[in-house]
Amino acid sequence: VQTSDGSLWFGGNGLRRFDGETWMRITEPEAVSSWVESIYRSEEDDLWVGTRSDGIFRFDGQTWQQYTERDGLAASWVGSILQTKDGSIWAATWAPSILGISRFDGQTWTPLALPSGLSGENLW
Repeated sequence: VQTSDGSLWFGGNGLRRFDGETWMRITEPEAVSSWVESIYRSEEDDLWVGTRSDGIFRFDGQTWQQYTERDGLAASWVGSILQTKDGSIWAATWAPSILGISRFDGQTWTPLALPSGLSGENLW
């Protein structure tokens, strides 16, 4: 993902940032230094980072905010993130007993946000 300052952000085994000259491994918060499954840049230029076991992290350029199942995320393994025209953030999540899509309206997460009958199983 590229942010408006020109930085490139990479996931996989940790989160890394390339500013055009220097590579940096992001180590704080600690959870983004483990496995990063997905990265998304929102219209507001926030960086959204989906991890394999610690939910989603939102970076506004200065501070990190973590969202987990305690906040309403369906599961803490986040495979993909995107934003729709209404500004909502959607996340495809996985756990051994739950495949689902969670929706963030800017205030709260709605787990399993798709209508009944639509399963997350086909999303992975």
